[in-house]
Amino acid sequence: MIERRVGKTGVRWRVRVFHQGRVVATRTFLQKSVAQEWHSQQVTALRAGISVVGAQEPVEVWAQRWQQSRPRRAASTVRLQDQLLRDYVLPEWAVVSVRDVRASAVRAWGQRLERERSSSTARKAIGVFRQVLQLAVEDLAISSNPAANVGFSTVSKNEPVALSHGQVWALADAMPPLWRPVVLLGAYGGLRAQEMAALNCADFDPDSRLVHVTKSYALTGRSGSSRALAPTKTHQSRVVPVPASVADVLGSVWDGRPGGQPLFYFDQYSDNRLRGDRFRELLVATSEQLAGCPRVTPHNLRDTCASLAILSGATLSEVSRLLGHESTAVTARHYITFFPSELVRVANQLDVGIKNRGMEQRN
Repeated sequence: MIERRVGKTGVRWRVRVFHQGRVVATRTFLQKSVAQEWHSQQVTALRAGISVVGAQEPVEVWAQRWQQSRPRRAASTVRLQDQLLRDYVLPEWAVVSVRDVRASAVRAWGQRLERERSSSTARKAIGVFRQVLQLAVEDLAISSNPAANVGFSTVSKNEPVALSHGQVWALADAMPPLWRPVVLLGAYGGLRAQEMAALNCADFDPDSRLVHVTKSYALTGRSGSSRALAPTKTHQSRVVPVPASVADVLGSVWDGRPGGQPLFYFDQYSDNRLRGDRFRELLVATSEQLAGCPRVTPHNLRDTCASLAILSGATLSEVSRLLGHESTAVTARHYITFFPSELVRVANQLDVGIKNRGMEQRN
């Protein structure tokens, strides 16, 4: 139903959409033609089974429904998803009705996040938003997901950031003393922050210079509010050798303490284990203030470990084992640009084939 209304501000056109004897949507327009078009769209949606009421609801409501109904995930994943919603998705989209979300707007938002934050943050935020909108699709509030084809195709992945030996030691020396050995083990052992948090004194052998990586210290519970020992990311254990200079630093931290104590011991925390979020905060802040050093995150220390190992002659398989990747395919996807010699070898082999093409034709 479209009604003409005259008020102090002029003529308005009020649209009410009825379904099964009750009003399911209402809106007011300045122009009759626009009101008619909107009314037609709502009627068409109702006939197609689309929920007009659900379509009017804001993203914030759908985000809450998604949080309550999403599949069970690791607590660390749940915590990251909630953080992305709180910090990026809802500040932009909370009050917007799901029917008013447009792919072009989502794409522009993702590109802005990429410029202002990082490619990784943009991809992850769009991924969470896509899941929220998909719930609205499944509940027939909207006919298609406006974020379905936005994100990975328009936001490029971050390139690895690798430090030189000099930069690694300068960064480690610039960190607070308790965090210095953590930086060195990350850069020369390639351990994830959660894996370093899980290390006990018994996991380090100063004589053989070996670090036994058997677990991670992960967030647990639906809210991600507590931490506990858990399997590594790939559910695989590994043994990591470290250079003698790094082993000496770890040895001073180890200092013969009981095997059950955390290798990296922090008095300020009730469980005495390092915090990954605090490590990231300190690492980023310190690297940004250090002359000649790029912005560094804990994952960039793994990038550095891969780079330095390759420069020392490590093969793709050896780097994969060192970093604890599930397969060499994962390593190649992340670090193939670190293997220029391998690419040169391939190019040389192709060149041999080109030179022998005449012989192939004669045969």
